[in-house]
Amino acid sequence: MRVHPLYAFLLLTVIVIWLDCTAAKSGCPSIPANAHCRGHHDSNKCRKDNDCKSWQRCCYNGCYWDCADVPHDGCPSIPANARCWGHHDSNKCRKDNDCKSWQKCCYNGCYWDCENVPHGGPPPHHPPPDHHPGH
Repeated sequence: MRVHPLYAFLLLTVIVIWLDCTAAKSGCPSIPANAHCRGHHDSNKCRKDNDCKSWQRCCYNGCYWDCADVPHDGCPSIPANARCWGHHDSNKCRKDNDCKSWQKCCYNGCYWDCENVPHGGPPPHHPPPDHHPGH
């Protein structure tokens, strides 16, 4: 059976785009260039973020999908005495783009939430949502 070169090219293009998108998944560690699978290829530990603990994301590590701790670059430190009180896994965001431009999606010890970050901040003046000038 002979595969038409155009089909092979299209399949290769789709695979490259898919790999590029999965490698760039928000919060996932970068895939090491020298990843050696050693028989673990296709031994997926997760399929989606919900298969992992709430502070982890399902990431491709170069060999298979696995739960990975997410770095908290720019996020406030997690309080050691965080008490969730029934809010565990009540995520408000999954990635920074889910938050306002001056916020970052951070794990607070119980769930993911939009947090103000020290760098930048909101515009100098933010009127209340119901503020109507001239009224």
